[in-house]
Amino acid sequence: MVKAKIGIPVLVLLVLSCGSSQRAEMFNRQAAEPASMPEKVMESLSLKKGDTVIDLGAGGGYYTLRIAGEVGGKGTVYAADIDPDFLEYIRITSKNAGFSNVRFVLADEKGVNVPEKSVDLVFIRNVYHHLKDRIAYFNRLKSVLKQGGRIAVIDHLDSGLIMKIHGHTSDPHVVESELNGAGLRLVQQHDFLKNQFFLVFQE
Repeated sequence: MVKAKIGIPVLVLLVLSCGSSQRAEMFNRQAAEPASMPEKVMESLSLKKGDTVIDLGAGGGYYTLRIAGEVGGKGTVYAADIDPDFLEYIRITSKNAGFSNVRFVLADEKGVNVPEKSVDLVFIRNVYHHLKDRIAYFNRLKSVLKQGGRIAVIDHLDSGLIMKIHGHTSDPHVVESELNGAGLRLVQQHDFLKNQFFLVFQE
C-alpha cells in the first residue's frame, strides 16, 4: 500500500478541522517524516543522559518521547503545551511506552512554570511564530536555564502562500534579533532542513 505524503500547507488546513487527538497524531506523523529529518535533529541536540529538557509546545509529543529516551531514567523531559488535551494525549502515550521521566506542564502566554536554573535545553519546534511579546517571553524563559543551558528553535521558513496566510512562518534574522534583545546569543546554526531553520542560543 502506498502512503500519501502530507505537505505542510495541506497539514495546516487539516489541523484546523481536527479534534485534539487527531491533531496530535497528525503532528507526530509530520514530525516523523523523512523530510523532517528527526534523526538528524536529535543528533544535533547533543543530549546527554541525565539532562533536563523542556519540549515547549509539545503538541503530540513525538519529540517528548524521543528526548525521554535520550536523557534516560535519570533525566527529565517536561512536555509543555497550552492545550491540556495534548498533554493528556502525551501522558497516555508516554505511559504506554514505559517512560517514567516525563513531566507535564500547562504553559501560558507568560511561559512555563518549572524551577529556575534547572534546565539544560529548551526545545521549541514549529512554535516560535505563535509566541507573543517574544523579547519579554524569552527574558522570562531564560531564567530556567542552568549555566550553559541552551534554547533550540526550529521553525518554518516562508515557503508558500498558505503558510503566510496562517502566519506559520518566522524569519530567522528576526528570531536572532529578538533573542539577542532577551540577552541570548546565537551559538549554532544547522542548515540541513529544507524548509525550516534551526538555531541554538545561550545566555
